Parts: sequence; structure tokens; C-alpha cells
Amino acid sequence: MKTILIDADTPVYACGFAAEHKEYKVSYEGEPMCVCENKTDLNKYLKEFDEHFGDTPDVEVVEHVEPVENSLFSMKRVIEGILKTCTEQYGEVKYELYLTNGSTCFRNTLGTIKKYKGNRDDSVKPVYYDAIREYLVKHWGAVELDEIEADDQLIIRGTQLGADNCVLASTDKDLLQFPGNHYNYIKDVFRTVSVVEGYRNLFTQCLVGDTADNIPGIPRVGPKKAEKLLGDVEDPLDMWEIVEAQYSSYYTKNGGDNATHEDAMLALEENAELLYLLRERDDYWDANRYLGRYTA
Repeated sequence: MKTILIDADTPVYACGFAAEHKEYKVSYEGEPMCVCENKTDLNKYLKEFDEHFGDTPDVEVVEHVEPVENSLFSMKRVIEGILKTCTEQYGEVKYELYLTNGSTCFRNTLGTIKKYKGNRDDSVKPVYYDAIREYLVKHWGAVELDEIEADDQLIIRGTQLGADNCVLASTDKDLLQFPGNHYNYIKDVFRTVSVVEGYRNLFTQCLVGDTADNIPGIPRVGPKKAEKLLGDVEDPLDMWEIVEAQYSSYYTKNGGDNATHEDAMLALEENAELLYLLRERDDYWDANRYLGRYTA
């Protein structure tokens, strides 16, 4: 029987925000003009208003929040949907569900080039954020994690259970560095990541970076260029040497007069440490250990 390892961080936000709605009441010199249901319609109206009248009207933002039961029901539907689809795919399954306590994550102290998830400092949590998490803990046995993230825990448990005995259910591409079974429940896609693909996915992230987590890669290197750089190489050592060479080339040319190869390697090590997901609770990034771990 396979164990479905569920990263519940994303649906907590999705189900929470789904219950929140804004409308924009537009008025001019005290006279109501229109009500826009979204920012796109509002911006379009403001542009047309400016073109016609050469002025900007007043906008009042009115927030509407549905009952908390709606968010909890949505969350229930998400979890039940994951389990139903996985049961259809694999037969009888069991599950484990994990939540991140972001304030205690060990990565928060690692980012020196850019603050880890620093681009989210001003992000707003859903009104029902705590209520949804409490519901998951109480009714679904979710485990709240300190110091590590749900992504880490899914791979830690995947390592403990064995890749053939579990499925990592998440929408996060970061988890694709782990060789094994994966299920993206938003795209409704199952895939199996090989050992070589796992290395390639992590090293691709080292080149590209991760804008969602504020982790820089090499400027102007996107997924397509990274794919071209790594080519058909299958030896993880050769892949890593390509990544090192790209960092060295960029930093020594663009890092200022005093930039050295050592500076480039420090930048690469920091980014790799942030991107690497733990295999054990006391695990840590070490290129030599990692390159030898899954070698056939």
C-alpha cells in the first residue's frame, strides 16, 4: 500500500483566499460611477475615465469574506480529491499531511545574497489561515513542522519509506529533485522522476534560481538555457561541473573587479544549500555527499 505524502501549504492559502472577495466602488465628486468586481476591470475603467475626463476618480475597496465553513469545505474537497485520484491510480492508499511553520525555518538565516523568501515579507495571509490549519490538524492529522518545511518532510519521509512505497503530492516543482512517484494535484498529473532527472532538476534550479523563494540563479539563465547547458549529460558529476563553470564564468566577468572563482563557488554553495531539500532531519547540503548518494 502506497503512502500519499501531502504538502498542504499551498491549498491552505488557495482555500483561504477563495473565500475572500473585493469589489471596487468608483465615484467622482461624490457621485457613484460604477462597481468593478476585479482589479483588471477597475484598471480598464480608470484608464478610460482618464482618457475621457483627464482626471482620476475616487475608489473605495470593499472586502467581502464568506463564512469559514466555505473554506473548510473547500479544503476537505482538495484532500478528498487527492486521495480519490491516488486510489484510482494505485489502489488502496494511506496518507500523511504536513504544514510548514515558516517563522522557524532554518533557511531564514542562510540567504546573504538575497533574503530567503524576502519577496514575501509583505504578503498577506488569508483571514482563515489559522482556522484552516487547525481544521487540518484536528480532522486530518496534519503535522505542523518547526525548523524545516513541508517540502523537506515529504522527502525525508519518502527516503524513510522508500521511493516505490510513496507518492509525493504537491504543486511545488522543488520536490522533483527527489527520485520517485509524484502527483501534481492542480494539474492532475502523475509522473515518476528517475535518479538522473532528480539531479538534473536540482542543478537546473541552481542555474535558474527560484523567484518564488527569492533565490537568485545566474542572471539571464532561464529553464530553456539551463536545459541547453546541461544537454544530454547523465553523469551527476559532469552536470555539477557545468553548473560550477557557469557560475565561475558569470561572477568573474560580472561580479566586479575583485570577483574571483572562490566568490562564484560561495554563491553557488549558498544557492544550492537553499534549494536542496533534506533527506534526513539532520541532513545538510554538501556537494560531495549529495553527488555520491544516489549514484547507481
